[in-house]
Amino acid sequence: MLCLIASIVSTLALSRRSRLVPALGIAQDATIALLATTAAGAAMAADAVRPGSGLSTGIAVIGLSTLLTGGVLWAMGRFRMGRLLGLLPFPVALGFLASSGWLLCLAALGLMTGASGLALGPALLATETLPVLVPGLALALTLWLALRVWQGAGALVAVLGIALLGFHLALPLLGFDLSGARALGLLPPDMGGARGLWPELGPLDLSALQGAAGGMAAILLINVVGVILNTSGAELATRSLLDTDQELRASGIANILIGAVGGPAGYLSAGSSIMAHRVGARHPALIWAYLGVLLLALGLAGWIVPLVPVFLTAGLLLFFGVALLEDWFVRPLPRQVTADRVILGAILAVTIFDGILTAVGLGLVLAGGAFIFSYAQVPLLRGPIAVPRRSTIDRGPMAETILAAEWPQVRIARLQGYLFFGSVEALLALLRQEPDLRDARLILDCSAVTGIDSSVGAGLGKLSVLAAGSGAELWLCGLAPDIRDRLERWETGFFAERRLQLAPDMESALEAIEAAMLAAHDLPEDAGGGLAAMLTAAGANHPRVSDLAQAFIREELAPGSTLIRSGAPERDIFVVEAGRLEVRLPHPDGKGLRLRAFASGAMFGELAFYLGLPRSADVKALGPAVAMRLPEAELARMERDDPELAALFHRIAAQALAEKVVRTNALVSGG
Repeated sequence: MLCLIASIVSTLALSRRSRLVPALGIAQDATIALLATTAAGAAMAADAVRPGSGLSTGIAVIGLSTLLTGGVLWAMGRFRMGRLLGLLPFPVALGFLASSGWLLCLAALGLMTGASGLALGPALLATETLPVLVPGLALALTLWLALRVWQGAGALVAVLGIALLGFHLALPLLGFDLSGARALGLLPPDMGGARGLWPELGPLDLSALQGAAGGMAAILLINVVGVILNTSGAELATRSLLDTDQELRASGIANILIGAVGGPAGYLSAGSSIMAHRVGARHPALIWAYLGVLLLALGLAGWIVPLVPVFLTAGLLLFFGVALLEDWFVRPLPRQVTADRVILGAILAVTIFDGILTAVGLGLVLAGGAFIFSYAQVPLLRGPIAVPRRSTIDRGPMAETILAAEWPQVRIARLQGYLFFGSVEALLALLRQEPDLRDARLILDCSAVTGIDSSVGAGLGKLSVLAAGSGAELWLCGLAPDIRDRLERWETGFFAERRLQLAPDMESALEAIEAAMLAAHDLPEDAGGGLAAMLTAAGANHPRVSDLAQAFIREELAPGSTLIRSGAPERDIFVVEAGRLEVRLPHPDGKGLRLRAFASGAMFGELAFYLGLPRSADVKALGPAVAMRLPEAELARMERDDPELAALFHRIAAQALAEKVVRTNALVSGG
């Protein structure tokens, strides 16, 4: 009676809340062995202390287990933990469905032979089981063939109806009455008609209830896993898109109501719902027919069940079991990769010998191992270890000469994915094979790293030792804040202790390395020689370089002041004399997108002059700066009155533009 109530309440809750059509609930038997042991143990302990309290205490154990299950399921749905269902690996879901089919087949064969376990094999060959076994197998085969010719629930109902009617019409023709058929095992035992719906209960023993807490906790865990497996399996098999949080809340509410009357856990029956969906029984009326049968059974099961042939029930179960095995083992197996085939086969094999929960647990372990193995094959680096591009700062000739000579000693390794045990060891192996790391500056670009485990801290320590031994300088850039904080928590002063240089992003690392190179040659980062050095280097000591320099106008800039505004029509040309300026594309947020920066000796503004276009971006001073301006009108005067001087400038501007093209190409290509 309690199982029927659990099936009714869970179906009602799912019919109102679930997106699965049809969503059939049933009292679950996944915990039946543990539930029976725990409830019986509590009942015996209660009776020993307080006679007459055993039955009520046993029912209380069952109900409280269900009540707790309902509360946990509802909380999981309320706090949106339904994504746990999406974490179930695909081969494990396949294995669960196939194993469910195997268990249905075993149940059917056990029903027809009255045997289970190792005794089932001999029983299948025994002569006395043939009167039930042969018609049961025939019915299952008939259903299998009928549903290939006639798709839909009508075929199922027709075959079962004909089988039931034909059996009772054939009995008198064969000289059997109901008692004779029951003696042959064709009909189940007579249950003696209807019985009382609710027994008389005695007092409750709280101490015995408390002693069953461990068993109830285990039951709770198995029930939660059962809901996740059944919902995932039904979603996969019916190709439905379910709101998993809503499904959990519906199951939670149902089990809270069931637990309140002492019933066992009831939730979605994946097998029943899948098979109803498979045979086309998807109309909402099916739910009410299902509920009607359950309600009828509450009062009439004692009379109805003895009249239903055993082979009919067993044949139907066998058909469902074979259909599940066919759909989720036989057909998918050839399409799976080798690892998934192994997992699927292992789940089914363990189910045969030890049970479905153990099998699913093994499947999860195997799937996790396969994932780790597969992930370990993902390349740690995005591309080879190489010389990186330069920063986006345009500098003067003196600085460019130094950086051009020093930059080949810089290397970049672009890391990707989740770094776990073995990842940094693989990186160490790659770096040991790199021939040109002595006295180099090595940048580890971590912008594509999604996470780390605890072993990465120790691995980075080894990496710093390797770098120190080869005289290399190690830079880490682009570390996510949570990863950086985790490394700092792993050991206080982690980065400083290992002499690891940190930069928030790649551009900052490149700029810092360039500044360090210039400082090593006693050249301050922004001391590029200004206008004179730029003109001298580009003009190859032309005798009129000084005349050209006098054509420029000195302009001092305060921090943050705008020298060029986007869209402006003027086409003056500039050379940075001191300080630094940056180029930004304007944006509604007021900050804009940084494109480049100019240091001392860099020329800019020449594109607008030569192309006759308005300014394409803003140029602002990052700090106190000095810019040398060559007005458009002055250059036009030179072209008219002093062609030699104008030609010198155009040659210098062409060289500056060519160098910019080379740097831009390297920036775009990442080289």
